[in-house]
Amino acid sequence: MTSNPHTRLPRTIVVLAAGASVLMAAACGGSSGGKPTAAKDWAAYNAEFLRERATLQMPPGVTWPKQGLAEPTFQGTANTFEDGVGRGEADALWYCAWERRWLADQSGDPTAASQDLVTMRGLAHTPRFTVSTLPGDRHIFTDAWSRAALGDPSLIQQDVTVNCAGSGIAKQP
Repeated sequence: MTSNPHTRLPRTIVVLAAGASVLMAAACGGSSGGKPTAAKDWAAYNAEFLRERATLQMPPGVTWPKQGLAEPTFQGTANTFEDGVGRGEADALWYCAWERRWLADQSGDPTAASQDLVTMRGLAHTPRFTVSTLPGDRHIFTDAWSRAALGDPSLIQQDVTVNCAGSGIAKQP
């Protein structure tokens, strides 16, 4: 007995469609109401930001924002945040402040610039580097530090221009 390929095709499509719908339901969080199970509300995000902020010291003359920069709501709906967003934001603000400090010091005070670079390399011990930056992308920072140590400000300046604008930390005088 030979099977008809035209009758097998619809059954195969039905089985594939059923399997895909099961996978999609599982991926969407199932019974969590569509809200990712690891989502944090603004208060938890801000607490995370403040905890990380307490572990980092800004350059002299630079102050931290009183709270995380993200808004609690968007168009009247509460924002939710992934775990680590508050820590990463604090790390980014800190790093931008030290990059700006290094750029200011590297032309006029080489001793201070050298210490600034040591501080900037401390990013390698923060969640932004160890968790949020993919291992294959970490060279972006380490290359910038290596070139900065040789007196080349180009990669640090590029990062400040691209990633630090509007970061909530006022430019140093």
